[in-house]
Amino acid sequence: MAKRLYQNLQAEIEKLRRRVAELEHALEVQEWGGVLFHESSIPQMLIDFQTGTLLAANAAAYRFYGEALLEVGEPVRVCAETDFTHFKSTIEAMHYGVEVCQHHTAAGTRTVETHFVLVNLRGHHIVHLLVFDITDKLLLQNQLKESEERYRTFVQYANEGIWRFEAEQPIPIHLPVEEQIQRMFEHGYLAECNLAFARMYGVEELEQLLGIRLSELLIPTEPQNIEMLRAFVENGYRVEGYLSKERAVDRSERYILNSFFGIVEDGMLVRAWGVQTDVTEMHRLQQQLNQAHRLESLGRLAGGIAHDFNNVLTAVVGFAELARGRVQDETTLRYLDGIIAAAERAANLNRQLLAYARRQVVQLSPIDLKEWLQNTLEILRRTLPHNIRLETQVDPQLGLIQGDPNLLLQIVLNLAVNARDAMPEGGVITLRLQNRTLRRACNEIPAGRYVTLAVADTGVGIAPEVLPHIFEPFFSTKPQGQGTGLGLAAVQGAVKQLGGFIQVQSELGKGTCFTVYFPRFTPPSATSEN
Repeated sequence: MAKRLYQNLQAEIEKLRRRVAELEHALEVQEWGGVLFHESSIPQMLIDFQTGTLLAANAAAYRFYGEALLEVGEPVRVCAETDFTHFKSTIEAMHYGVEVCQHHTAAGTRTVETHFVLVNLRGHHIVHLLVFDITDKLLLQNQLKESEERYRTFVQYANEGIWRFEAEQPIPIHLPVEEQIQRMFEHGYLAECNLAFARMYGVEELEQLLGIRLSELLIPTEPQNIEMLRAFVENGYRVEGYLSKERAVDRSERYILNSFFGIVEDGMLVRAWGVQTDVTEMHRLQQQLNQAHRLESLGRLAGGIAHDFNNVLTAVVGFAELARGRVQDETTLRYLDGIIAAAERAANLNRQLLAYARRQVVQLSPIDLKEWLQNTLEILRRTLPHNIRLETQVDPQLGLIQGDPNLLLQIVLNLAVNARDAMPEGGVITLRLQNRTLRRACNEIPAGRYVTLAVADTGVGIAPEVLPHIFEPFFSTKPQGQGTGLGLAAVQGAVKQLGGFIQVQSELGKGTCFTVYFPRFTPPSATSEN
C-alpha cells in the first residue's frame, strides 16, 4: 500500500514539474517575444517549429494579417501556397534564412519576404519570423524591367545608329578646346550601340565594336571632324546635324550625319549619347550630281566653241586649198599641206568636242551590228599595229538597234585606240556582240532588252583611283602633249546620244573591258506579228 502511494505521489510531482516547466517556457516566450516585438513596425511572429502553432505575434502582424488569421495556440494559416510546414526542412537545415512566398493578408494575397531564425528555448524549437511586404517593390521592378526591355528593343531595332561613348579618363571642361578634342580621341571608347550602328561600319555583331576607340572610327585628320567636335564643345556639349567622315572596319570611308550630347558631372565630360544616319550613298549621289552639273556646263561651252571653231576651220582649209592652186613653189606647197593637215586634225578634235557635247546631228536608223562590224573591221585593223590581234565574238541571233553609223564608228575607234595604248607590248582586243536582258536595274542601267557591244583588252588595266575620272573631259593619264583627254568623254557623249549606257570593268595587270548597252530595236512589222 505504502509503495503504491509513493508511486502515485511521484507521478503527481512529475506532473507538477512538467506544468512548472511549461509555465516557465510560456513566460520566457512571452518575455523574449515582448522584447523583440516591442513597438516594432515590422510584422513578427513566434511559431512552434514542431506543430506550426502560433505562440506570439506583435501588433504590426495583427494589422497586416488581420485578427481572423492569427490566433495564439492555433496553426498558422497565412501561407497562400501551402501549409507552414512546407519549408520546415529548409529551416531545420539552415536555422536562418530568407524565403519569398505568397501570404493571405488583410489586404488580400501579397508577396512577402520572410526572414526566419530557429531558436532553442529549453529544448523547444521556436521559429522567429519577420515579414516584409515586397509586392509593390516587385511590381516596380517588373515595370522597370519591362521599360528597359522596351527601351532596348527600340534602340536595337531603330533604323538610326544609336551609341554611347564613355571617357576612360573624364575630361575637365575648363581645358582649352583643342586639348579637350585631343583627349576625346585618346580616351573615348564605344560602350554601347545598336545593330544599325554596327552595320554602318560593316559588322553584324555588336561585340566587334564595343570597346573600340573613337579615333578608330572618326578620322582624326579630317578637318570637318575636328570642326564638329569643336562645335560640340563650344555649343555646351551638344550638336545637331553635323556631317563627319568616318572609317568602317574594312577601312572604307563612310559619311555620317550626327546629333549628340555630352554628360558633364562635377566639371568633367564623362560620356556622350548620340544618334547618327549613314549618308554615304546620298553623299556619293550628290557628288555625281554636282559633277554632272559641271560637265553639262562644260559641254554647253565646248559645243558652242566647237561650232564657231568649225566655221573658222572651214575658212582655213578653203583658203589653203585656194592658195595651193596658185602656188608653184615646192616649199610653200609643203607649208600649205601642213596647214591643211593641221586643220584636219583640229577638225577631228572638233568632232570629238561635238560628240561630247552631244550636239552632232545624227540620223538614226535600224542597224544590224553584225553587218556593221564586218564593214568596220578593215578600218579597225588599219588602226592597230601588227603586235595586236583583233578577235570577234558575235551572237548569231543578235537583235537590231537604232543607231548612227558615224557615231558607232567613233565609239569603236576611240575604244580600240584606248585599248591599243594600254598594250604597248602588244596583246589581244576582243569585240563581243550579244543580246542581253536586264530583269532589274543594274548599276544605273534600267531594266530592259539590250544589244551589248564589249571592247576588251589584255592591257595594263586602270588604277582604282583613276577609274572614277576616265569619262571626264580633258582628263588624261598620258604625258603632256600625248593626249587630249577627250576620247572617252566623246565615247560617253556618243553613247548617250544614241540612248545607250556604258560600263567599264578593269583590274591592274589583267586588262579592261568597256561594255556599251544599246536599247534593242523591234521593227514595227515584228511588233504587229507578235
